[in-house]
Amino acid sequence: MAGPAPLPGAAPGASPTPQPLAPWTPNPVRFGQDQPTEPSSETDWRLIGGIASAGVGAGMLVLMGVSIARIAAIQDEPAFETYRSGFTPDQSACEQAAAGKEVNIGGAATADSANMLCNEADTFEILTYVSIGAGATLLGLGGYLIFTSDTVSGDTAELRIEPRVGPRHGSLQLSLRY
Repeated sequence: MAGPAPLPGAAPGASPTPQPLAPWTPNPVRFGQDQPTEPSSETDWRLIGGIASAGVGAGMLVLMGVSIARIAAIQDEPAFETYRSGFTPDQSACEQAAAGKEVNIGGAATADSANMLCNEADTFEILTYVSIGAGATLLGLGGYLIFTSDTVSGDTAELRIEPRVGPRHGSLQLSLRY
């Protein structure tokens, strides 16, 4: 097996000698005279984590709202309402649909489609409870992380709670300065 091909312009049989590389120094880009070339502080991971946690928590609360809206839409569906009207108030339309009981009313949903709607509503109900708990917890954690981070909790950060009571009224004033 032959060795590597010689470099162009090199004598046959000569091996190339490695040349040392010159150290590379980046040229700083300056947009203004007073901007530093290196970061002035460490990354505030607590602040980043707090913002991320609050964002996910807000998203969970939006998911809760979507779930509540979908449950309301299922309950207001005309075919399902007609199916429900075929039972007395003490009977659960979802239990009757799961048992396969049909209703002989024009425009009513079939027992199978009513059962599917009931299962979908049950799923969204569970999702509502999970998302409100997770959303509130993540928002609270995010708020805690944000307001205790090094960036926000310097000498200027302040949370004040001022109760005010008068002869005919009472109030609670919250103020946040950061």
